[in-house]
Amino acid sequence: MKRRIAAMVMSLLMAASMTACGNTEATSTSSVASVPVEAVSSGSETVSTSNQLEELYKLPLIEGDYKLSECIKLGNYKGYKLTKTETIVTDAEVEAYIQTMLSQTEVQDENATAQLGDTVNMAYVGKIDGEEFSGGTSDNADLLLGSGQFIDGFETGVVGMKKGETKDIKVKFPDDYSASAVAGKEAVFTVTVNSIKRASQLTDEWVKNRKEEGVNTVEEYRAARRKELQAQDNNNNDDELRAEVWQRIVNSSKYYKLPKKYEEDAEKEYEERLKSAAEGYGLSLDDYLASAGMTQDNLAAQKKQYGYTIAQSRILLEAFCEAEGLKVGSAEYKEELQKVAETFDMTEEELKEQNGEEDVEQYVLTQMAVNKILSYAKITVEKKTSTDNEVSSSSES
Repeated sequence: MKRRIAAMVMSLLMAASMTACGNTEATSTSSVASVPVEAVSSGSETVSTSNQLEELYKLPLIEGDYKLSECIKLGNYKGYKLTKTETIVTDAEVEAYIQTMLSQTEVQDENATAQLGDTVNMAYVGKIDGEEFSGGTSDNADLLLGSGQFIDGFETGVVGMKKGETKDIKVKFPDDYSASAVAGKEAVFTVTVNSIKRASQLTDEWVKNRKEEGVNTVEEYRAARRKELQAQDNNNNDDELRAEVWQRIVNSSKYYKLPKKYEEDAEKEYEERLKSAAEGYGLSLDDYLASAGMTQDNLAAQKKQYGYTIAQSRILLEAFCEAEGLKVGSAEYKEELQKVAETFDMTEEELKEQNGEEDVEQYVLTQMAVNKILSYAKITVEKKTSTDNEVSSSSES
């Protein structure tokens, strides 16, 4: 199964795989529902210690042209001893996944009404004193009725609605609501139900109705989901190994200076991505930060960390590519670019158009660099279940 990652966050994942910085992920709350803050780092990376950051911040930022030898000395990257985990998917995991899928079956009865336990997809427009407000509108929001995900009064108002039905729901925001502009105020949400999903029973008929190629029975469906979960685990384990490899060379290399342009560009990118995420939920950047419990000082600190670590990683990647002769446009590069495009389920042209050619080049070169380090490594494979009980181990070169 191909991993499908939104193009918008591709370069962020690139940064995570290259920098192995601290996890800055947070969550925020919109005017009605929980809204995720776009993370600038992946959950798989190693958290940088404050001492490491302090040392990084001591590096001078240089303007204009530079020599790599004046900026960095590569650490040793040949002969790493690594352990790669192969997770064995259990029957319990397969059944839990299937139950999740069963709960996402769309109700076909046009007269069916939304009930507690159903997942409703809806569009809504919120107004206070007849005026729309920031963060109060969505065309495509999922709500599990009974989850308490939305503010009091909203979910109970949706219960009993039919697909296609539109209804006004009156609510009052809590006095201590995170978005101060609406805290304590009464609002009216005009809600339209797009679809209703409800748990189904696993039967051959249900499987056939899904029209999945080559899957017509319950047992075939279980086998397909096991294969899907195994592919996900394999991808996750591979990502963790690759992050570890890059972190090792980050830590073992010595740094003397960093290009100022790299640091400034990364800080700008960080803030622009947060602004874009905020706009996607109809929020200003200040409201977006406030709902995530962040201040401008927090933002400045995170921008600085991101800027320095990206600058560090870019200079490291340049030095590694020079040492190993890795180049954009080479046959090896073209082959890796094709693999990346397939992973993101895009054409090469779409990949560049949606992410920018420079980000794509950095990402592909990083993959090539990690591939090279892995080719020099001695890797031991450990097979484990999700309960972390080791089954067996073996070695591969």
